[in-house]
Amino acid sequence: MNLKLKICGMKYRDNILDVIKYRPDYLGFIFYPGSPRYAGDSMEELSTLDIPPSIKKTGVFVNESTDKIKQVALSITLDTVQLH
Repeated sequence: MNLKLKICGMKYRDNILDVIKYRPDYLGFIFYPGSPRYAGDSMEELSTLDIPPSIKKTGVFVNESTDKIKQVALSITLDTVQLH
């Protein structure tokens, strides 16, 4: 079995830098404004983080338009998208 680890709810720079030391397969960033872990306010900062390419940045979206998902994905170079 080949398990993959995704750590979700990433929002704060220091927390993200601590988590990437453990080399998860995916980091999840929530782009649903109703969530207390909403990362949309941190998008500019997220785009400057040096996340190793082996860790896939995943955007989590809830009932969002395709255009908005594309805009966010391009602005912070998401590797994957998770839809709810």
